[in-house]
Amino acid sequence: MATARAGMSVVEMVYEDDEVGEGITLVKEAREGLLQWKASLDKKSQSALSSWAGGNHCKWVGISCDSSGSVINIRLTHFGLTGTLDSLNFSSFSNLLVLNLSNNSLYGSIPRGIGGLSRLMELDLSRNRLTGSIPYEIGMLPSLEYLELNTNNLTSTIPASIGNLTKLSFLSLWDNKLSGSLTQEIGLLASLNVIRLINNNFSGGIPSSLGNLTKLTELSIPMNNFTGSIPPEIGQLKSLTIMYGCLNILVQTNYFSGQIPHSLQNCTSLTRLRVDGNKLSGDITENFGIYRRLDYVDLSLKISNNNISGVIPSELGKATRLQVIDLSSNRLQGDIPRELGDLKLLFSLTLDNNILSGVLSGVIPLQILMLSNLRHLRLANNCLAGSIPKELGECSKLSHLNLSANNFSGTIPFEIGMLKSLEVLDLRRNSVSGEIPGVLAGLTNLQSLNVSHNILNGSIPTSSSNWASLITVDVSYNELEGPLPDARAFREAPFEAYRDNLGLCGEATGLSPCTVDKKGNGSNSVILIVLPLFGGLFFLCTVIFSIFTIRRRYRRGKSASQE
Repeated sequence: MATARAGMSVVEMVYEDDEVGEGITLVKEAREGLLQWKASLDKKSQSALSSWAGGNHCKWVGISCDSSGSVINIRLTHFGLTGTLDSLNFSSFSNLLVLNLSNNSLYGSIPRGIGGLSRLMELDLSRNRLTGSIPYEIGMLPSLEYLELNTNNLTSTIPASIGNLTKLSFLSLWDNKLSGSLTQEIGLLASLNVIRLINNNFSGGIPSSLGNLTKLTELSIPMNNFTGSIPPEIGQLKSLTIMYGCLNILVQTNYFSGQIPHSLQNCTSLTRLRVDGNKLSGDITENFGIYRRLDYVDLSLKISNNNISGVIPSELGKATRLQVIDLSSNRLQGDIPRELGDLKLLFSLTLDNNILSGVLSGVIPLQILMLSNLRHLRLANNCLAGSIPKELGECSKLSHLNLSANNFSGTIPFEIGMLKSLEVLDLRRNSVSGEIPGVLAGLTNLQSLNVSHNILNGSIPTSSSNWASLITVDVSYNELEGPLPDARAFREAPFEAYRDNLGLCGEATGLSPCTVDKKGNGSNSVILIVLPLFGGLFFLCTVIFSIFTIRRRYRRGKSASQE
């Protein structure tokens, strides 16, 4: 028999002979276990698994085996499978290394029998409709390195047994309905690189044991109900093992209070920081400015206020990878540091709703206005004063400019009309005077213009080719006069958008029609119409008089010849 079977694999022998030993029995059990689970799924799912029929099960779609014919991988992601895991006999797959059933429509609970997969290294059941709690038996998978259960409807808490998974490097439980406090045992996961718990109902504080996770590179826990302070042990997370460096901290939209721990300065390779939407306080100068690899900072208001105070540290200019800075809705004061002009990759700077004054280094440092990649500049609701810098025209990629609710004075610089990519211009609630530059009307990408509550005078540029892209406009509470432009945004704007001006007119609700006695362009238009009319009448009278005179002379000449 041995000679006849020379060169045959164990899998081939199992279909050749039923009497080849215990190993073959295990292979058969695996095959029967797969067919049993297939039969429990709906008809559409069974069609998707049509290859699961006769023959070698190791050649079935989504199945991989080792040389002995034992199933080691089950990967059936995006197969549209509908059913439960109840009929999947895990005891038939004692050598299973990977179970990936993500992106299907599986429902029901995670069976406790899953704890029998002692060799399992990857478990991915994400993006299904699973319910119930995470079974305690999850902690009986000593070889598990990758656990992803996100985007389901799982409830209850994370079991304390998770602390047994000492080889786990990736933990993703986001977008579920998990609740309760984080177990201290999570600090036993010495190999953990990534924690993602976004959008659950976790509460309580962050366990100090997290400081033991020295290999952690990402901590993402926003959109929960965490309270208390951020523990100083966070500063012990100094790993430099992957591209994110020390830590990718995302803790926004919770209820954290107290100060950002000074120990965070130990994470000198910090690349991304978001703590917005909390109630944190403290002096930003003492906490930031040494993160040279930082490419994103967001301490801003999203739901509730933060109370970050102090001045913006000039050392942020050394974080040359920074692309986005959002420090809005805090209590920052003083100057905007000119050193931010060294951030050549910066494309968004948002400092709204602070107490910035810009007294020493100028209103907006010229260095910042030389950033060629800057697209969003939002400085609304501060105490900035002086003239709007004409150097803004150098920010050729700028698409959003919001300087509203400050103390700017002087005129709107002509150079703003050079911003061909500008989509939003908001200068409301300042003390800007003079006329609206005609070049603004030619900005072909401008969609929103708000210059209300200023001291602007003169007329609004009215060329028929102007304001073509404009969607919303507000010029109310100024000293403007003359006709409204014949552009859709002006025609469809409500009365509140142009009320309380000196003498605007036009075919819009609440405005008088433009007539001769109106000043500015309206009266000029009337003159252009009346003058040609009077000229024509004068010419006609002259012709009639000449004809009459010629005929009279002709008659006199004829009478004289007859005498």
